[in-house]
Amino acid sequence: MKETGTGNITVKDKNSVITNLGTNLGYDGHGEMDISNEGLVVSNGGSSLGYGETGVGNVSITTGGMWEVNKNVYTTIGVAGVGNLNISDGGKFVSQNITFLGDKASGIGTLNLMDATSSFDTVGINVGNFGSGIVNVSNGATLNSTGYGFIGGNASGKGIVNISTDSLWNLKTSSTNAQLLQVGVLGKGELNITTGGIVKARDTQIALNDKSKGDVRVDGQNSLLETFNMYVGTSGTGTLTLTNSGTLECRRWRSLLRCF
Repeated sequence: MKETGTGNITVKDKNSVITNLGTNLGYDGHGEMDISNEGLVVSNGGSSLGYGETGVGNVSITTGGMWEVNKNVYTTIGVAGVGNLNISDGGKFVSQNITFLGDKASGIGTLNLMDATSSFDTVGINVGNFGSGIVNVSNGATLNSTGYGFIGGNASGKGIVNISTDSLWNLKTSSTNAQLLQVGVLGKGELNITTGGIVKARDTQIALNDKSKGDVRVDGQNSLLETFNMYVGTSGTGTLTLTNSGTLECRRWRSLLRCF
């Protein structure tokens, strides 16, 4: 029998701290968590939003609130159900491992970073692993995934990432390891960089494998994709479109049509 209940967690001042072995909201029912006013949640085990197919898990982090997930565990937004993570007004999320959005085929995961004081830090991010994932980074917010970023991970995966209005997705560190951006790994991936959004990676690959599809669009003045190596249509169908003074900065370019 599936659980259909509703649960709510509120952590709303700097003296309020929850430390647990894992935060799982919406196992089969509906779970909500609000972290605000410098409240802190520390998860020392795997954490998920929307675990079962009927599960819905929502988290809001605002006004200096913080959710920290320690190393050696994953965070999944939309395992087989629906997961939503909204960060605004100084809210922060920090993970020392990988974050998945839309993990299983039925999973739907959404991440919204809404302003310049909001940030999301993770070692790696997989948007649309087997399911559907959407990331919206806007109004000067920052997404850091300095290990890698995958959009459309597996054959059934569909991922969309929108970086807009002076926001930043940073995949670069001083290290030479990883820092890989793949749009359309085995599935379908879409990256939209608009209205002054910036994406920085060491290597960028569009449509990496057979039958994968990857689309990257850089639109508008001050919109920028900065990468060392650029690969378009490695084995699948890849497109890169620059419009309205959008900019690509790269040192090495490789596509099915031209290599130099």
